[in-house]
Amino acid sequence: MKMKMKMKIDEEQREFISGIKQEGDEVESEEEEEGPSTAKQPEGPSKAKQPVKEELIYYSLSLKELRTDFSCHEGEPIVTWLIQSWDSGANSLELDGNEARKLGSLGRDGGIDKAIAKKKQNQSLWRKILSAVKIRDPLKHDTVGHATEWTTMEKGIIYLRELAVREIIYSDPQTIIDPDEVPCTRGILRKCVQSTPPSYAHTLGLVVVSEDYRSTVGETANMLRYGASVFRLVETRT
Repeated sequence: MKMKMKMKIDEEQREFISGIKQEGDEVESEEEEEGPSTAKQPEGPSKAKQPVKEELIYYSLSLKELRTDFSCHEGEPIVTWLIQSWDSGANSLELDGNEARKLGSLGRDGGIDKAIAKKKQNQSLWRKILSAVKIRDPLKHDTVGHATEWTTMEKGIIYLRELAVREIIYSDPQTIIDPDEVPCTRGILRKCVQSTPPSYAHTLGLVVVSEDYRSTVGETANMLRYGASVFRLVETRT
């Protein structure tokens, strides 16, 4: 059985893909139709920037490939599995109810897998997983375990993104589904600070200095990476 993964691309990406695609790939595209414009065109050599056209490209995935890419590993925390699923493209994989029932044990958890299989409507795998986790754990604090002290900045950023996923699961409605677009609230920052080892406490303190901090989780992660690199550079010169 094959399933389809959809991905939005612009014209430049489409030309690149069409040059490397192999015979037999299933490609379906939907181009936006442009009607005649009645607006006055600007004079002179400068031209208004044209909107980028996007298409939907479909790739077939077998059940075996899907399980390989999106299954929770043995002993892996649920929130870590969620982040891995997002990064692997779970939001680009559209499933109907019949396909969802054939996924098997993606989450290695009877409650989650049963909830995924019960969803009849067409949804992305990402939304099905989020909904299933919320059904199994209706209380927010049950989803993320105790905050262990992370040992590298990248592990700290993973923990930050895991906290963002928890916010997505229990937000109503789910207007934001990208962990990196979640606002980095004081509550998220507090939990991240509590798990910060002494070696990175200074870096985190430099990034988060004001009470009205309003960046997203993705922006905060980039600032933490930059802060850590600067701190390492200073250390090597002293």
